[in-house]
Amino acid sequence: MDTKLEAGDILAFHGTDWLSLMIRFWTFGPSHVGIIVDHGRHLVLFEATSRNATDCLFAGTRVSGAQFSNPHERIGSCIRDGGFVDIWKPAAGAEPDPLQRHRMEKLALRLVMIGAGYDYSGALLSGTRIASRFDFLLPEERRYQLFCSSAVHQILETAGMVNKDNSSRYSPARLMRMLNRQGIYRRFLRINRDNWEEFARRAGAFTPPKETTEES
Repeated sequence: MDTKLEAGDILAFHGTDWLSLMIRFWTFGPSHVGIIVDHGRHLVLFEATSRNATDCLFAGTRVSGAQFSNPHERIGSCIRDGGFVDIWKPAAGAEPDPLQRHRMEKLALRLVMIGAGYDYSGALLSGTRIASRFDFLLPEERRYQLFCSSAVHQILETAGMVNKDNSSRYSPARLMRMLNRQGIYRRFLRINRDNWEEFARRAGAFTPPKETTEES
């Protein structure tokens, strides 16, 4: 099992709490997404959420909105709660080059440093038919108010990996379908209760952490 996470990898969480289940049922996809980015000499999970029960690695406290998390810890939390996580990797030839990785890191760090908040209304609208059929009714892209999939889309857009678009259009499911359909990303590995311990051991990750509340 290849357990190496790299900058540009997307983690798609399929949570089991009531809100995550509603998102999965309504959109036919994951309940939450985040993207791996560089942070100095380390790799972190950049995500926008209001429901992370662990501290942001940059702020040192719990925040609502843009934040850096330990990816293995976040995967373990989801698995312990009964969910599963899909790792999506850029397709062959679409991997971010050093300049693109730098752009991803720079934007993610800026959003975390300014404390970009969580966009509750955008998250709600992105999962409705309004987002897919009546794009003109959606709010304009808000760089400093984010929800999970809009944050990931903005990172990819900054790196030039996707075309410029209104990031508010994308629910987690819609984003992943678009990336897969356009051949930009492929699902690499599904992590669940059956293979989590092997994944964590080979990755040198933390022991599956204490239970936390899954995000939206």
